[in-house]
Amino acid sequence: MTKYFDDISEIARALNRGEIGLVPTDTLYGLSCDATNLKAIDRLKLLKHRSPNKSLIVLFRDETHVLSYFDIDSEEFYNFWKPTSVPTSFLLPNKFKLPVSALTANEYIAIRIPNANSFLTQLWRFIDFPIVSTSANFSGEPTALSLHEVDPRLKDSVDFIVDDRYDSGTKSASELYQYLDKEWKRLR
Repeated sequence: MTKYFDDISEIARALNRGEIGLVPTDTLYGLSCDATNLKAIDRLKLLKHRSPNKSLIVLFRDETHVLSYFDIDSEEFYNFWKPTSVPTSFLLPNKFKLPVSALTANEYIAIRIPNANSFLTQLWRFIDFPIVSTSANFSGEPTALSLHEVDPRLKDSVDFIVDDRYDSGTKSASELYQYLDKEWKRLR
């Protein structure tokens, strides 16, 4: 039976145990897990019916957090990094110290640093790892814009659901950029 949580420390403990949850992000509710836990990532893909060729996004607390997992010097990173005022994801060269084969099927990995007002900022006071997040829907199904729109079968399949009182997302997908030919190209 799926547990509903509103206590942030309990949510952190669940993620530490490798559990999969429906978690509010700065955009939409996400199907989320610990990005350093290969078993959790594989299980998340199975729950979502996600093709192995489709990448997952990884959410980080801040730039320092990214650099602690990114196998690149900070000067090179800041050549890629482009801070924004709206939720924006970036495809960066796949040089991460994460189980990247489970996260991406190509030479780039998608990352985002959620805005400071998101639920995840509170959660990162209790955990130190990045979080995998993908839209809270089965692959090929419409994107759920709120917890109430998430398919009941998906709700029943996850280990926990974060109470929707923490939902302050934009209700839309993030913008997506890739660094190509020494400039940022918008992909969505």
